[in-house]
Amino acid sequence: MPNPFLSGTNDSNQNTTYAAPEDGWSRSASTTIYYLLTPGKPHGVFHRNKGRTMHTLHRGPGRYIVIHVDEEHGEEKARIETFVVGHDIHKGERLQWMVEGGKHKAIFLLPDHEDDMKSEGLLISEVYTSWGRTPTTAYDRADL
Repeated sequence: MPNPFLSGTNDSNQNTTYAAPEDGWSRSASTTIYYLLTPGKPHGVFHRNKGRTMHTLHRGPGRYIVIHVDEEHGEEKARIETFVVGHDIHKGERLQWMVEGGKHKAIFLLPDHEDDMKSEGLLISEVYTSWGRTPTTAYDRADL
């Protein structure tokens, strides 16, 4: 996919040429990262992205935690948001969720069924962009 932040022209051969950015490199429009949690590694690490991240659940239930450290709190502690990701939407579980940049976040594995403590794991994907923040896009380790 052409980078929408580069200028380009379309010639008669349907080839598109793009001007290189000033630093000589560009980034993808978005990046997808997959996370697999297992009983042997039942939780992610709290981390923060600079840009917006769209999450999709593929398998298993988990507890997601977002710490809103980027909001004004004055003397109060940062607001903490927590919710269950899972396939039972009638119980309020989420299949997809968005986390804006600047928030600390992590996920923890839950049992597959409430009546036992067994789990076959949790798989989620994150589509990372920084749209709406800066004209650069996609994941870069420098954005953590």
